[in-house]
Amino acid sequence: PRHSQSRKQSTNTLKMENNKRKAEDIESEAKEETPPPKKEAVGESQPVKMETENNKRKAEDIESEAKDKEETPAPKKEAVGESQPVNMENNKRKAEDIESEAKDKEETPAPKKEAVGESKPVSAETKAKILKQVDFYFGDSNFRRDKFLLERTSQDPEGYLPLSVLLTFQKLKALTEDPLTVAEAVSSSEIVEVSECKTKIKRKNALPSVDDSDKRTAYVKGLGFDNPDMSVDALKTIFAPFGEIGWCRLIFKNTNDKGEKKRTFVGTALVEFLTLEGMEKAMDARPEYKGKRLSFEKKKDRDATAAGGGGKAKELEDDGSYPKGWVVKATNVHHDAEWADLRDALKEHALAEFVDQKKGEGVAVLRFSSRVDALKVATAHPDGLEFHGQRVALAALAGAEEEAYWQGVPPALRLALAARDKEEGQYEEGLLLKVTGLKEETTWIEFKNELKERGAEVRFTQIEAGVGTARLTSKEAADKFLADHASFEVGEATWTVERIEGLQEAQYYKSYAEKRREAGGAGDGGGKNRDQDRYKKGIVLLASELPDKMHW
Repeated sequence: PRHSQSRKQSTNTLKMENNKRKAEDIESEAKEETPPPKKEAVGESQPVKMETENNKRKAEDIESEAKDKEETPAPKKEAVGESQPVNMENNKRKAEDIESEAKDKEETPAPKKEAVGESKPVSAETKAKILKQVDFYFGDSNFRRDKFLLERTSQDPEGYLPLSVLLTFQKLKALTEDPLTVAEAVSSSEIVEVSECKTKIKRKNALPSVDDSDKRTAYVKGLGFDNPDMSVDALKTIFAPFGEIGWCRLIFKNTNDKGEKKRTFVGTALVEFLTLEGMEKAMDARPEYKGKRLSFEKKKDRDATAAGGGGKAKELEDDGSYPKGWVVKATNVHHDAEWADLRDALKEHALAEFVDQKKGEGVAVLRFSSRVDALKVATAHPDGLEFHGQRVALAALAGAEEEAYWQGVPPALRLALAARDKEEGQYEEGLLLKVTGLKEETTWIEFKNELKERGAEVRFTQIEAGVGTARLTSKEAADKFLADHASFEVGEATWTVERIEGLQEAQYYKSYAEKRREAGGAGDGGGKNRDQDRYKKGIVLLASELPDKMHW
């Protein structure tokens, strides 16, 4: 038994020595195959040198583990046919995996950092197309007709439009969707400029005060009815030899083809040339299109009639209208004050849509979105607004001063805002009277009759919380009734009459307009949008044989 145990111990010792040599071989192999570390570029992910030293330490750990196993006494008894230990094989594989991982990291380049704020690369041709399209949008010819651009730019005190909004325009969106690319492409434009943050764009110059576009505009006929080949670009190509086109529009009409509604091109276009000479050259030359000569007619010589349709092409007709009471004038403004600070100081009452400040003159003009908002601001500080150490006086513009202000606003924007004002409750001032002292049981018809018996020309009455409101037919009628009947007796009660003015008057009409819209356009005489053929059955009663003097 002693000889058998001695042989087993010798065998174990030999195995441990073999394991030690294998560990040394692993370390040597790792050192030989690991390439020397390269000089690293700044920003490289991880140095390879550190990986190699880590591998060396791991190999030393494997060797130490082998030594520990060598010093551990062998077990006294072993099972017959015991298999060879596999730990060293596992260690060898681990070392190989570590080495392979180090090689992969060495060969994988560090990710390249992208520069922030750079535009996406596009060709010079695409940039030229972007510049041309943006210049068209903001050029005099298109800009003064584009209600969307006029209204959106008017909402920014400096006239800017976010590039993100501009990129919703389909023709520009087809070229790029990157704001920085647009900013770079228009950097050489003579029409527009981009903000320092490269997120907004505006016109460099205000629109000309005089619009002479009608003199340079002509109707062109003979372009082919329902012609699928005709487009704005094709039209510009036809007239390119004679002069540059500032703006053009193909005229369509709505048609019904076997129940299918569609818009059909009628073969006529409205073309504005940048110069009068260009238009005259084209009219004299009468170029051909598809073998036929085109015919021309100056716009100023005729109304906009759509060929073949018998209807009028709707053009903007300037009747001089403008929103009433939307503008507030601020005087005694500190010369160092900024328009944004003034707007912020008043926004608790209403937010101004546009501020026109004349620095050095101490004057600023604020435009609001309704008469109610303007009057809220104008009446909020009767003793003046404390602003930058000075008392700023606020007053709503009226009369000639108000009209002069609106004449400086582009016609398309002015008319669009006037239409909105009319829809939201434009009214004639001085028609409203408030009557107090009514009994709680007084009905609106009794209230109206009492006023009419005293000569009032009443258009509309209402009673709310014991207070009557009467709208008369004219300011003169209201003035006369107020002068003759400032107060009067009705039974045992005394009714007192006063005029409703200013903010209360504006709020009344705004509320009245909202109620009309909710009622489907109903006015004093009933709804205008009702279907005349529909009615409810069984709700009408007829009363006959009434006394002659009975009032309805």
